[in-house]
This record gives sequence, C-alpha cells and structure tokens, in this order.
Amino acid sequence: MKYKQAKEMWQFFETCGVGLLNLAVKTKHGFKGHSRARSKEEFERALDWAWYENRCGAEVYVRPARFLPDGSAAKWPVVFLDDLKQNVALSIAREYRALVVRTSTNNCQVWIVSDKELSEDQRASLQERLARMYGGDRASTSGEHYGRLAGFWNHKRGCNVEIVYISPSSVRKLETDSLLAGPVSSGGPPVTKKLKLQDSTSHNESKSESEREFGFVIGRLRFLSSLGVSREVLEAEARSLETQLVERARRRGKRCAGDYARRTVLRAIEILQQEAAK
Repeated sequence: MKYKQAKEMWQFFETCGVGLLNLAVKTKHGFKGHSRARSKEEFERALDWAWYENRCGAEVYVRPARFLPDGSAAKWPVVFLDDLKQNVALSIAREYRALVVRTSTNNCQVWIVSDKELSEDQRASLQERLARMYGGDRASTSGEHYGRLAGFWNHKRGCNVEIVYISPSSVRKLETDSLLAGPVSSGGPPVTKKLKLQDSTSHNESKSESEREFGFVIGRLRFLSSLGVSREVLEAEARSLETQLVERARRRGKRCAGDYARRTVLRAIEILQQEAAK
C-alpha cells in the first residue's frame, strides 16, 4: 500500500487523541505547508505533494498541529524525543505507549503518549526532562518540534525513515504530573515515578511495605542501568529515590527514616553491582 508507513503514523496519532497534524517539507528555501492543520483526509491528499518534494531533495516532517483551525493553541497528549539510540528508544516504548521511528542507522525519534493533554510549554518542559534522562537531543525539545515522516527519504543521512516499533495499546501512558512538578537534578534525570504504595500500620504490613519499596527502588535503578545511562544519572536517581523513601517512612512513623532509606538504596546498588560483575 502506497504511503503505508506514513498512514501508520497517522493511525498512531489518531488512536492516542491527536486529530490534526502539520505536514511540512523543508527545501533549501525553508519550510512549506507547515502552517496548515490537516485532518486525516487532508493529510493523505498531501502525501503525493510531499513525495514529489522529497524526490526533488526536500526533507519531510510531521507533528501534532501547533494551532487549531480557529487559531487557538492546540493541546495534545503526546511528547517527542529526538536522537536516541535504538535500544534506548525501544526500552522506552516497552515501558510507555509510544511510536519509534528510525531516522538513520541506530538513531531514532520517539513519540510518547501522555496521560493528559499538554500545552506547548508543558510539552517543552517534559521533553527537556526526558531528554536529560534518556540521553536525547536537548536542542530538539521545544514543544512544537517536528519529527520525520516515516516512509520518506532522509537526504541528510542517505537512508529511508522507517517505523521500527509501535507499543500495544495495553502499555501504560506516561504519567505527567510528577514530571511537571518535580525538580531536575543538575546533570541527572527528573523523578519520573513516585512511590505509589499503600501506607501500612502493623508490623507485618510494615515489613511488606519495606519489601515493596525495595522492589521499586531496585526495579527503577535496574531499568535505568539497562538503558546504559551514565553513572551521574544513576547517582542522581538514587538520591531522588532515597529522598522519597525518607518522606514515606516518616509518614508511617518509622524510626530512623534516613538510615532506613539509605540502607534500602545501598542494598539495591550492591545487588546491581553484583549482577553486573557476573
């Protein structure tokens, strides 16, 4: 089917709540067609034009429409990351519902579905935080940034742009509230998950609570390690997790909350180091 991958991109955006796209071509004279918010029918009609321009040397890009037809700013439940290694991009798409597009050898762009509609400023903030966390291009984090359209030729890299993975609809969406509210450590990732566990009161429940908290900590650090993030990123995330544990432990009346949190994080780090040494 002609333009199969371009239409698959539309389908992805449509199923996550994006009903209008900007389709643009970039020639040596600048962008063309980028200001129009296109419906599905308009998008598909424009593909022949985009294909012709692409064959003549233009690059072809797409994004959720920046403005609605009435001129108001659009809000969409999706964020964009650029210039990710393919294994990192696929790891993200297995944790969060996402579309992975390969733009050159071992280089991908990712569109991640969020749990709420986001303004352009909110998308920019999230993309900056996520790019720092996953090692994406921080120069491509503006809320209106374009991604390449799959199925078209990348003249800059001399290769075809291809979809490599679309998450199943059952995969969870990116939870945005904690990301938008949380601080970002210098050189490290934001707090991307909060400890969402029931507070407990009895001794047995406290023991179970501690084990669940340990499981969360080691799971989070193990996931980041699998992405190949830097030591600085891991250390920043460990500090953030320790802070969260202290707050939770104090709320449920645990003595020596700071020592407990520190021991929990150190235990997780030691186990990960043992695993890495095998």
